[in-house]
Amino acid sequence: MIVVSLCPSQFTVTRSASIPASPEVFFAQVNDCHKWQEWSPWAKMDPARKFAFSGPESGVGAGFSWDGNNDVGAVTMKISQSKPGKSMKMNLDFTKPMEGPNLKVFTFKPNGTGTDVTWTMSGENGFMGQ
Repeated sequence: MIVVSLCPSQFTVTRSASIPASPEVFFAQVNDCHKWQEWSPWAKMDPARKFAFSGPESGVGAGFSWDGNNDVGAVTMKISQSKPGKSMKMNLDFTKPMEGPNLKVFTFKPNGTGTDVTWTMSGENGFMGQ
């Protein structure tokens, strides 16, 4: 209990990679929820999961949800900000195995002939997450 009480109430995870494609090309992959199935590690972890799309195909308001096994859980995500070739924000709400709202942000910066992509997810640490 003491260790849990000393843990921060917020979390942030950031990852970066250099991609051999222009910011516009890579942006199109994350700004269109239908394309996530081609590259998302979650899609590979549970190919039998149930999923659905909502809103427009891409950009602000586009949404995607899935319900799968314990490895992938149940999630609803919706794009809340879309700046072509620059950044994209989405609300990511986990409902299973644990509930919690999160914010996911992608940023894209040109790097020669490629793109430096940064992915950040932040949210609240619940009791079980600490």
